Amino acid sequence: MTDIQLGPIRASPEQAKLLLCLLISYGFSFYYWHRLIKLNYPRLKQFYLGAVGLLFLWIIFPWDCLLNILLPPLLVWWLARQYRSHPWMPVAVMVGCMVHLAACHIWQAFLAPLELNNYRVDMTTPLMIMVIKLTSFAFDMADGYRAARRRSSRSSSQDPIQQTGEAVSKPEEREEHARKMQALRRYPSLLEFIGYALCFPGLLTGPVVSFVDYRAFIDGSYFAGLDFSQAGAVAGRKRRALRQFLMAVTFLGVYVTLRDMITVQSLLEPEHWQRPLWYRLGYLHLAHVVSRSKYYFAWLIAEGSYILIGLGYRPSPTTGKPLWDRRVNCNPRRIEFASDFRRLVSEWNMATSQWLYDYVYKRIGDYYYPG
Repeated sequence: MTDIQLGPIRASPEQAKLLLCLLISYGFSFYYWHRLIKLNYPRLKQFYLGAVGLLFLWIIFPWDCLLNILLPPLLVWWLARQYRSHPWMPVAVMVGCMVHLAACHIWQAFLAPLELNNYRVDMTTPLMIMVIKLTSFAFDMADGYRAARRRSSRSSSQDPIQQTGEAVSKPEEREEHARKMQALRRYPSLLEFIGYALCFPGLLTGPVVSFVDYRAFIDGSYFAGLDFSQAGAVAGRKRRALRQFLMAVTFLGVYVTLRDMITVQSLLEPEHWQRPLWYRLGYLHLAHVVSRSKYYFAWLIAEGSYILIGLGYRPSPTTGKPLWDRRVNCNPRRIEFASDFRRLVSEWNMATSQWLYDYVYKRIGDYYYPG
């Protein structure tokens, strides 16, 4: 395949398609906010979000990759519906998704033709996003089913925390309260679930949105207490989205300008080791900054799309004003100037780190070490 050259940007056709989809997602998000956000047609909203996501996948990936991305949500929707009463259903979903993802990684790394590895956009990226969505959905669905059974056995519909009126202060209580807030009491229709799985702002790069947030976004309760008719009610949305977009474009410029001049592969060349120590350390740092720039671009551009569509909304706990920072997935400044490794990791790919803690470490651990 021949690379596409557009000024300083050189990319394979698939990479150019990915870049195009990330950029035009702003237009689709803008249209949703101005035309659909206030409508009381949830199915139309679900169809729109899913259809745009499917369009992006169809533009970028060939049919074999497309099937590998679309089959897991269909199977999980059926499996969780049939076996949601089984206590090990979420673990089965987790294992199945991980095995499928591992098989796709192995095929992409070792079995795919060389020319595909060189030019094709890796399908495992949206597949990893899909794994996070599907596994968290399965656990949240199981939590909702167990909560419903406990309520029926107590013949009470109130939440225990609400009954006692006690503040949620201890870490264990906060985690339990967070699970209850994410628990799903009503099983989604196929259209609602596909709209969630293919929700386009974070489909290609992340971060993900929980199903509870997605459902609240569709029915409007996500913006509870926000009066759209008031002037300044959504102040800062466009400004924040523009800021993230400009930061993303800046990092894209850094990557396309320096990726051929400062590369990680150069660290392995024999002549590089003849350089002074200060030069090698400086080169090592710059090489990783350039390498990370492409991820900064992808996450910041996705965050801007989330903000434009409204899913970045978060009310300030003190003033109630919108902050539009709910879908932050990285903080480049804190990463590049981190004082320790723990701080660096905590600011990188935040949504995945939170998923690993909530659904892999805590949930899977509860099955083997209950209590």
